[in-house]
Parts: sequence; structure tokens; C-alpha cells
Amino acid sequence: MREVQLGATTHNVRQLMKLKLFLLLPVFLSACFIGDDFDAEQITGRYYVVGQGPRWGEDEWREAELCYEFKPGSFGERLLPHQLLSARFNNRFIIAETGTVVVTRQSVQVEREYYLVSVHPDDAFKAAELVQGPFDRQTCYQSLRQLTTDTALSEPRHFRKADASDFSKL
Repeated sequence: MREVQLGATTHNVRQLMKLKLFLLLPVFLSACFIGDDFDAEQITGRYYVVGQGPRWGEDEWREAELCYEFKPGSFGERLLPHQLLSARFNNRFIIAETGTVVVTRQSVQVEREYYLVSVHPDDAFKAAELVQGPFDRQTCYQSLRQLTTDTALSEPRHFRKADASDFSKL
């Protein structure tokens, strides 16, 4: 009699396990897509800002990074060491403003660095080599003037809070 009860219990446990696996199957299948939730916005050429774009009721990006597009929808490593605050560009150059938050006992401030990125249309490996900086804002624009006579750039595109950007002062 005991053997029959154990057999029935084992059968019930197996059915319960099958039911649990069946119910958890959608969770396992959706786990394959975790991490693919990013937005991309073209800056110029094959240069994109990749990160978590604005959500409902927000106007700023989270984790905005400047990347080069290898092929449609496939982006390489980030080109800058810090998060992108804003960018100005033309068809030959991108000036990127990055920032890191520095917290002390007395204050919280954003340390800004500027990078001059020469736009290279065909080679992702060259794209990483053509990043100059970090600079302060004035030195970055002086470097741009030395490289080209055409210093006309687009209006700044802000990815983080506009009041946290020095581009509003230009």
C-alpha cells in the first residue's frame, strides 16, 4: 500500500514540475531580450547617441553614449569615457561635452570635459583613433579652428539637463 502512495506522490510532483515549467516558459523566453531596450539617435554620418532615451514626461536621456555604427542597428564600443551631456556637429567634426558628478562634503558639481571627434565615414577603428581630448571648452574650440576654417556647427543637442551644459553660454 505504501508503494502505491509513493508512486502517486511522485507522479503528482512530476505533474506539478511540468506545470511550473509551462508557466515559467514565457519568463524564460522574454529573458533573451533583456538589455535590448536602448534608443539610438543619429548625430551625423554613422555616429549615434545610444542609451536610454527620454521616457514619458521626461526630456533627457539616461546613460547617453557616443557610438559608431558598424552596420544598421549594430553599434561598437563607446567613443568617450563619460556620459554625453550635449553635442554640436557638422559633417566633419563633433564637439561632445561629457560630464561626471563630483560629490564633496560642501558641494555637488559636474566636471565637464570636451572632446573633438573627427567624423570618419567608413572605418570604426579609425573612429576611435580620431577622438581628441579631453579639453576644456576654450581649448576644444581652438583645436577645431586649427583643423578647419569651417567652424560652423549645429545648434547644441542636449541629452542631459540643459542648465547643466556650457553650450547654452556660447
